[in-house]
Amino acid sequence: MRGGVSVFDLKYNDVKISLDMIQWTCHIKALSITERGLTMSEKRKDNKGRILRTGESQRKDLIYQYRYTDIRGKRQTIYSSDLKELREKEKTIQKQLDDGIDYAAGKITVLALLERYISFKKRCAL
Repeated sequence: MRGGVSVFDLKYNDVKISLDMIQWTCHIKALSITERGLTMSEKRKDNKGRILRTGESQRKDLIYQYRYTDIRGKRQTIYSSDLKELREKEKTIQKQLDDGIDYAAGKITVLALLERYISFKKRCAL
């Protein structure tokens, strides 16, 4: 230390920082991370200012989409041009997921259905 100033200086973002100030720098970094966290918690809105729920988003072509994970762990997406219609579909999907019904089962092939049936029977036999 020379005259109250540290001999060893760092340069951080074009600002000279002494060793004595490193503790303050870490504190400032923590504050900036906290500030970023506050901006991330803002509610997402569509182009009309309506607040979107978790999983909902509006694409650039103004189509609404809802993304969820089905019972097999795969990400699924449904689309709608109207937010009310999308939310009705969401309710249907959530009810079916709660009941253990696979919403995407209408798109399954006979072979995949047979494989699921056999694996289910094997698990039940154990």
